[in-house]
Amino acid sequence: MYAKRVVFKKESRKLFFSRILNGKSLRKFCRTNELIYSTFKGYRQGHSTLPLDVFDRLVEINNINLDNITYEIIPATWWQSAAGKKGIRKLFQKYDERTLTAWRSKGGQNSPISNIKEINSPLCINENVAELLGAYLGDGTLTNYFIRISGDKRFDFPYFKYLVDLTKEVFDLEPTIRVEKHRNQLYLEIRSKAVCDYFKNVLGLKTGDKIRNKSTIPENVMKKKPLFFACLRGLVDTDGSVSKDGGILSIRFAAHNAALLNQLKESPFLSGIFTIKSSSKETGTRSFGKIIKYFSLAGSSNLRHVVRYREYLKGNLLGKEEILSYYPNYKNIVLPFKG
Repeated sequence: MYAKRVVFKKESRKLFFSRILNGKSLRKFCRTNELIYSTFKGYRQGHSTLPLDVFDRLVEINNINLDNITYEIIPATWWQSAAGKKGIRKLFQKYDERTLTAWRSKGGQNSPISNIKEINSPLCINENVAELLGAYLGDGTLTNYFIRISGDKRFDFPYFKYLVDLTKEVFDLEPTIRVEKHRNQLYLEIRSKAVCDYFKNVLGLKTGDKIRNKSTIPENVMKKKPLFFACLRGLVDTDGSVSKDGGILSIRFAAHNAALLNQLKESPFLSGIFTIKSSSKETGTRSFGKIIKYFSLAGSSNLRHVVRYREYLKGNLLGKEEILSYYPNYKNIVLPFKG
């Protein structure tokens, strides 16, 4: 279900936000309440409709008097009947019927209307946003119109179902999972220009090659311990390993992106946890005590990592080919797992 929205009359919108800000500047209000300035600015200017749950929280937290404020609650799919129809008319003016028919035959992929989706823009960067960011930085691709995260279809399907739920929680939007027939490849695809814009404008990321762009973890995520470890969880769950390392277990994160890898090596939150720092391409730990500490702070949402760690605690050092047989024993585990 998409969130319902609140639409104000122009003067009521000004009055509502005036009461919310109570004399503060918008930027200071957002900084004090850890809100995303660009998103909130769009709400105040009327460029974006305000999600009903956000409206309710603002009224409750700030004890707002709604006298003389006129607003209407509309369904989340308002754009399908209003802006959607207008957009379709413009498409038929711009493109011929043959082109539109070809787009429809491909399920709308790459068409101008395939990414017209209303989303929930998080007011602040929370742990869910940080974990999804980490998953993208680990093994993702960002374009102007979609985000794609890659995995191994033999082991990662439960993790990708978790990512689907995480994306729905963050953006109120359901991504798709695509499986390749002839390769062990699995993809999570978030086809939404609005989500891509959020990753670019709010999280400061660029489209294209992450290594060439030197994509890194935003500073406000690096500085806050819960956000940092949520992001780290996403990184390790996609592009790291919890695996058999000789006769012991190890956690490793490898990256060709030197800027990203250096962020982890230099983080004070990882000091004394990830002790592998000599390599120019990876970091991590082989210490059992430090692995326990990692799982208590970051944990994992990827079942293959959880299974290996939990079974290692029981004295079972599992090889890669043994993991799947243990999945049924963990089908009811709550993710992310910490412990």
